Amino acid sequence: MNKSADPGGQQKQITKSAARWERGRTLRQTRQRRRVCRQQGVNEMDMFYIPALASFSGSASGTLASIVTGWVTQRRKNRVRHTLRATSQREELYKNFIEEASRLYADALVNDKSEVSKLVDLYALIARMKILSSDAVIEAAEKAGRLILDTYLSPNRTFVDLPDLIKEMDPLHDFSEACRRELQLADRR
Repeated sequence: MNKSADPGGQQKQITKSAARWERGRTLRQTRQRRRVCRQQGVNEMDMFYIPALASFSGSASGTLASIVTGWVTQRRKNRVRHTLRATSQREELYKNFIEEASRLYADALVNDKSEVSKLVDLYALIARMKILSSDAVIEAAEKAGRLILDTYLSPNRTFVDLPDLIKEMDPLHDFSEACRRELQLADRR
C-alpha cells in the first residue's frame, strides 16, 4: 500500500495498538515487581507519590521561607523603631537639661541664694541621664551641675561683668559636645 494513498488511518491504528501494548507491558512489569517485593518483604514506593511529595516539599519550603523572611523583617523594623524611640527620648532629655541648666546658671550669676527645689530638678535630669546616656554625657552633665553650684556660692556678677564672663566660658560646651557625639554614634548604628 502506498503511504500517500492512506492518509494515516492504518499508521494511526498501528501506533495506537503499539502504545496499548507498551502500557500493558509496563503495567505487567510493575505488577511483577510488586509481587516480588511483597514476597521478599520489601515495600516498594509507588511512583505516583514522588510528584506529590515533590510538590508538598516545594510548597512547605516556600511557606517556611515566607515565614522566616517576615520574621526577620519584623525584627529589623522593631529594632529600628526601638532605636528611634531611644534617640528621641535622649534628645528630649538633653533639651530639658540644657534649658534647666541655662536658666539656673543665669540665676546663679546674679543671685547667691537658690531654692533647693530648682537644683533638685536639675539633678533629677542627671539621674535620668544615668539610665539612658553614655558615661561621657553623664560626666559632662555632672560637671555642669557642679559649675552651677559653684557659681551660686561665688560672689554675684553685675550686668557690666556679663559680657566678659560669656566670652571666657560656655558652661554647657562640654555637655553639648558629648551629647552631639553620642547622638551621631546612635545614628550610625
